[in-house]
Amino acid sequence: MRWPLLLLGVHLLSRFILDGSSAFTYLDTLPGLSFAKLYSIGTIALLLTFLLFKKERITGYLFGPVSVLVLMYFVSAGLNDYWSGIFIEAAKWLYFFALMSLTVYCVKKSGVFATALVFWASLLYVLFNQLLTGLTHGPVFLAGQYSYYGTYGHESDVSFMILLFISATLVLLVSAERNIWRAVFAVALVYGHVALVLCNYRTSLIALAFVWIFLLLGWLRRSSVLSSAIVLPVLFAGLFTFLLIGGDAIHEKMADLFRIVADPGKYFDFSGNARETGLLSGRIDLWNAYIHAYLRSDIIGILIGIGPTKGSELIGAYAHNEYVSALVETGLLGLMAFLGVIVALGRLALKTIAGRSIVGMATAPLIIGIFVMALGTMPFRNIRAMMLLAFCCALLHSVSEISKRKPSFISPRNSFSRENSSPN
Repeated sequence: MRWPLLLLGVHLLSRFILDGSSAFTYLDTLPGLSFAKLYSIGTIALLLTFLLFKKERITGYLFGPVSVLVLMYFVSAGLNDYWSGIFIEAAKWLYFFALMSLTVYCVKKSGVFATALVFWASLLYVLFNQLLTGLTHGPVFLAGQYSYYGTYGHESDVSFMILLFISATLVLLVSAERNIWRAVFAVALVYGHVALVLCNYRTSLIALAFVWIFLLLGWLRRSSVLSSAIVLPVLFAGLFTFLLIGGDAIHEKMADLFRIVADPGKYFDFSGNARETGLLSGRIDLWNAYIHAYLRSDIIGILIGIGPTKGSELIGAYAHNEYVSALVETGLLGLMAFLGVIVALGRLALKTIAGRSIVGMATAPLIIGIFVMALGTMPFRNIRAMMLLAFCCALLHSVSEISKRKPSFISPRNSFSRENSSPN
């Protein structure tokens, strides 16, 4: 029963290698289709064929909200007669469901530990790529800051993959039965955070802070008063030390954000005459331009938008905000559909954090982190982010299904993985 894991591992590793060779694999092989796009199409076909062959239905508790969102893509594209990119965007959601369903199948057949280990081992290539490129070529200077993101196309791509590595490592850490495995994954968890800091993508660092806040809340819900009294002072002392050492760097990194929060009315101007500020690497200027374009629309544009992905053509760059993009490109109805997906994912995550599953507690906060990143980039249009989302949703779905059958699988003292998987 191990060959589905092999299929999963080969796909993940080949995807990460392909993305790391973007200078070649993102060039058009056929008119309008790069090798990477052809690979993605072939992967979706292969995964769906596998699921059909195994008579496995696509895991579908998000199928309804996502179907409404994709339908809004096509309605907006049709009424605006703008079809450029629409099928690629829809295909990313199909890929999400296919990868999620394959991951659920692997968990069912091989357990949480083995499945998470496949993701973790494949992602070692990304970290090695980042480290080796950093040692041999040094950092990249981009948008006024230094960043280590290897041979990949953008620091956001690497950030999503590192967050996936952190998520898989957390799952392995709480699932491992042997101390030697716990030590390995504890070291890997620390290194994953170092790698994310070296990537130096502000949006992912802010998201990581929210991830740890929700991890802490989930842990406090499960811990005794005594353990909280011991651990919390240590955590606060560590946080104080971190802020003491890195406070100046953090303030410099987040200075734009502090300025905007202090006086938002000074920077948000949708009149079309906004002065360019360059704040948040130009995101404020983009949002002002996008909202201005939306407010100038007729009633059809207000309701169904200007067309999916058309903002990049109209404004000159994508919105760097999923919520703004949904409003402008698919209108008020599209934004409502997108928020429906967010609510469905959020309910799943918060329910799991509030529950008793250790594996779920280690996974769900990453979904909250994706919501935060959606304020400053476009995770739902990034294949790496969809891989992270598929991994998290697959584990949460598996935990939910197991808890319906055997609640003891996810009790605080006997984690799901101990019953359903083993590192051996």
